[in-house]
Amino acid sequence: FRSEKAKRDCLVKEVLTNRNNQLIPDLDLIKKEYGSVRTIIKNALIVTGYRVYDGAIDDIAMKLLVACIRMRYGHYINRKSGVQQYNEKVKSVANTISSELEIKYGIKMDKDEYDHVYIQLISKGLFGENDIQQIPENLFLLISDCLKAIDMQFGTKFYTDINLAVSLCLHMVPLLYRMKYNSLSSNPLIEDIKKKYIY
Repeated sequence: FRSEKAKRDCLVKEVLTNRNNQLIPDLDLIKKEYGSVRTIIKNALIVTGYRVYDGAIDDIAMKLLVACIRMRYGHYINRKSGVQQYNEKVKSVANTISSELEIKYGIKMDKDEYDHVYIQLISKGLFGENDIQQIPENLFLLISDCLKAIDMQFGTKFYTDINLAVSLCLHMVPLLYRMKYNSLSSNPLIEDIKKKYIY
């Protein structure tokens, strides 16, 4: 069993090259399909009110476009364990997107493929005040300990700011989902960050 990323990388290589290892000249078709998938995602997010972080729509669109092409070739994900418990709002967005992609590409998504859509969405979500129940207790305790250590080091009073603690926790919830579902990705800006800031 290969990971979704390994399959995606392999498919991108296959889709972008022909038998002579030449790049396909008409990348406009891929751009058009990408735009269509992006529109499907954006419309689903607008209708449901679910929000993702800046730039996430582009990332999700590319991953789902490649997944749809992969499925058209008959290659499906085989996860050892899928999502056990769904966030209802994210589930609604994933249902809408999955249904529209199935129609557009003439594919049928099984549970593993549906979970892939769901994981892409939940791991890039922006969580707010209405999502406090998403914060695990151990994350809140970790953030509280970090704020306490900062206060001790710098003489600040962040530990007593409950809104700050909750905001930091909510900011970290998508990271927990990315770790849980092994959906970690690299930051394309990391080299620039290292050059501009002390690392």
